[in-house]
Amino acid sequence: MKIAVVFGSHRIEGKNREIENTLRNSNFNHEFDFIRLAEIEIAPTETPISSSDGFSDVLNRLVNADFILLAVSVYCPYPSKFVALMERLLDVSYQNSNKPLKGKIAIVYYCSVKICDETPIKLLFQKYLMDDYRFDTPNYDKYTNNEPNPNEKYHNDVTQYVLDIVQKL
Repeated sequence: MKIAVVFGSHRIEGKNREIENTLRNSNFNHEFDFIRLAEIEIAPTETPISSSDGFSDVLNRLVNADFILLAVSVYCPYPSKFVALMERLLDVSYQNSNKPLKGKIAIVYYCSVKICDETPIKLLFQKYLMDDYRFDTPNYDKYTNNEPNPNEKYHNDVTQYVLDIVQKL
């Protein structure tokens, strides 16, 4: 299985590097495609698009993956490059009735010491992923990380939470 792992943070080191190294050194029979938004220029929709904009490449990598894991750190509330990616995905979704990411995304939203509630990001992604444009509650059937309180189960260990999601695939 090809898994695209999108790191939404502006940083490459820290928890992102820990998660990436752990997945690289795991015994999973998956092919991982690590997408570090910190290394990619993605302009928001209201900005003129430059020739160095990496959105098309990121979109192709996401569409070609069998599963997508979004690892997004808290940046009051979201990192700006992640927000730009979401805006562009929403823009593409208006032009495409086919939802190529539908049913193949799990989201891990975290700060340095705990796993945070991903519901707000799921609601933001819902318009792109789903045919039903509800914004009150997420209505994903195939989310693999619907733990009611993952911090209790994983003892605030974001990396173990990610490993468990991948192991269930």
